[in-house]
Amino acid sequence: MLAAALCWSVSIVYTRAHRWVATPLELMPWQCLLATMVLASLAFLAEGAPPAPGRTSAAALLALAYNGVIGTALGFWAMTVVNRRVPAATASLSVLATPVLGIGLAAGVLGEGLDPMLILSAFVILTGIAMGVPGRKRPAER
Repeated sequence: MLAAALCWSVSIVYTRAHRWVATPLELMPWQCLLATMVLASLAFLAEGAPPAPGRTSAAALLALAYNGVIGTALGFWAMTVVNRRVPAATASLSVLATPVLGIGLAAGVLGEGLDPMLILSAFVILTGIAMGVPGRKRPAER
C-alpha cells in the first residue's frame, strides 16, 4: 500500500510539473498500452497462460471490455485532466472518497445491506478526508 501511495503521489507531482505537448486524450492509448504490457506480463508470470478464446464467456469478455475502456482508459484520462487543473491535495483527497461512493451506490442502487463495519469504514474515510482538507485549521494550529 505504501508503494501504491508513493506511485500515486509521484504521478500527481509529475502530471502537474510536466510540459504537455499532447493532450491527455492523445496520450491515453500509449499509457494504456504500457500498463497492459506490464500487467499482462505480471499476470502471465503469476497465473500462467490465459484460457483459450473459445473458453471465455461473453460476460467475461464484456466485463474485460468495460474495465479496459471505461474503468481504465477513461479513468486515466479523467484523473490526468483533474490532476492538471486542481491542487494536488484536492485531487488526492477526492480520490479517497471512491470507496464511500461505492458503498453508497451499492446500498442505494443495488439494495445491498450496510453492515456496521461498512458504515464505520465509510466514517473513517470521510473523517480522514475532512482532516486533510487544505486550509482547515487543525487543533494544534488554533
